[in-house]
Amino acid sequence: VALAVDPLPRTTRPRSEPEPAAPGSSPLPAAQSLSSAAPRPEPVTPNRTQAPGPSLPARERTRNLSRPARQSAADTAYTFENFVVGPCNALAREASFAMARGDQQTLRQIYLRADPGMGKTHLARAVAKEAGRLEAGEVKYVSAENFTNQFLSALRSNRTGDFKRRYRGQCQLFVMEDVQFLECKSATQLEFFHTVQHVLDAGGKVMLTGDRLPQDMPELGARIRSQLSAGFLAELEPPDHQVRRAILRSKAAHGGIRLPGDCLDLLVENIRGSVRDLESVLIQLVTTASLLKSPIDRALTESAITKKAGAPTRRRRLRV
Repeated sequence: VALAVDPLPRTTRPRSEPEPAAPGSSPLPAAQSLSSAAPRPEPVTPNRTQAPGPSLPARERTRNLSRPARQSAADTAYTFENFVVGPCNALAREASFAMARGDQQTLRQIYLRADPGMGKTHLARAVAKEAGRLEAGEVKYVSAENFTNQFLSALRSNRTGDFKRRYRGQCQLFVMEDVQFLECKSATQLEFFHTVQHVLDAGGKVMLTGDRLPQDMPELGARIRSQLSAGFLAELEPPDHQVRRAILRSKAAHGGIRLPGDCLDLLVENIRGSVRDLESVLIQLVTTASLLKSPIDRALTESAITKKAGAPTRRRRLRV
């Protein structure tokens, strides 16, 4: 039985692919061989050494990776100008500022040690932001957790070369936070060690932060601890009475809030922890007053302190 078979329709090729040349014909682009047809864009030959997928020009990739992520509304507060200075943090602030401005040529590596919420993130981001503003070279800012995740992703996708170029290319300032996250991660520690060493050998600078001194992190390799201890070390201590008062005034003024004197005294006397603790109680107080549409008074302040830090301490009045 003979079956009638319709001719197969001609397959339409994507516009980005060139038509195959006929045998014996010259390998001219389609736009030259067919004068009556509309010009077609040049075919883009994919780079076989890279993974498939959209890619940015090299200059654009370098710019995106060498600078910190676009500043959010919260990040705009991380500047040297609004960092409240006192005896508890003066050395760390001055060292960070000198590194960002390039005032001390011998200050090439800094390690900041502080408990959570004491201001080391503020200084780390301020250094990256100031160095970027001065255009002193490429700046790489990353947390130890993100560095680890990116490295593991590069290992899985067999793109460790791209990872190394990202952090070792033309970097002039390498900032990493929370290096204690690298404990018990031997492969990432090795990559971190060589990254820091490469930046320093190339004449760049390194700023690192952590919640413990290097010798107090036994799960870091010996040479990592030695590397962390090789640079300048500064600690940020809990804010004292005067610094707590200045911080609360600064935060309130930044938000356009006026704190009554007795309410400010209550906050200063009862919140003795970190800067983050001060901000937490202040946010609780201001938000409650805004939602209830009531003025900030002593009763509202005591309520905010109780919710965040326990019952407030009341001053005893001495009767003479």
